[in-house]
Amino acid sequence: DMLEKFKAGVAANVDEEDFDSHYDLGVAYKEMGLIAEAIAEFQKALRGATQRIRAYEALGQCFIERNEHDVAITVLGRALREPGMEDEDLIGVLYLLGFASEGSKKPRDAAAYYQRVFAIDIDFRDVSKRLKQMTKAATK
Repeated sequence: DMLEKFKAGVAANVDEEDFDSHYDLGVAYKEMGLIAEAIAEFQKALRGATQRIRAYEALGQCFIERNEHDVAITVLGRALREPGMEDEDLIGVLYLLGFASEGSKKPRDAAAYYQRVFAIDIDFRDVSKRLKQMTKAATK
């Protein structure tokens, strides 16, 4: 079928070591709704040294879209261990960690991640609302 031909063509033209192209391909697959293919490309992109935080973030988002929140938490947690990163660099990762923690019924963890996002940018996505909800849920 056409998708298989496309993927074969891409595989023939994208070098295993071309990590930026794997990232871009992951984004394209994700936009096409091909989440499993996107995951494979983001995982290849993570073997390189560039765009690692963006690749972790995109990979985490893919697992969230598949309702695999615990896997997303594992993947996104790795981004927090990347050397030389401040919370400002990780704001998207921290938000997704909050979101995935929420999906895993861990309101206390979710609130803690949302708090770190809130401390950087109170207008980031819907973090204010989510922080309130999770703080309330964590005290029950």
